Amino acid sequence: MSDRTCHGTVRSLNGHTICFTGRVLVDGEWTVRTRCEELAQGHGADTRTDFSRKITLVVYGDLASKVVSDSRRAYSGKLVGAGVSRDEGRHVCVVDADGFSKLLKRRPPRV
Repeated sequence: MSDRTCHGTVRSLNGHTICFTGRVLVDGEWTVRTRCEELAQGHGADTRTDFSRKITLVVYGDLASKVVSDSRRAYSGKLVGAGVSRDEGRHVCVVDADGFSKLLKRRPPRV
């Protein structure tokens, strides 16, 4: 995915490089990060475990009992990285568990 302006939607997982903040509630079932990565890869996405300049989509999962980098907003390091990247003009979308579930069904979520 190239740097571009976000229009508020992600149309599919295909072509995105994704990282997950933790386990994700997919269709009512808690799904661990490794399984989420497999699901995303099955839809044409690449995945990374750490945030980097290559990330174009962050899936905001469960942060309970996780270390947060920004305790005021309860943001993980990956969410902080997404914010910094956006501030620097790079395109990074963030979706929650519901958004990820919609993308798995080939339906665009709001970002």
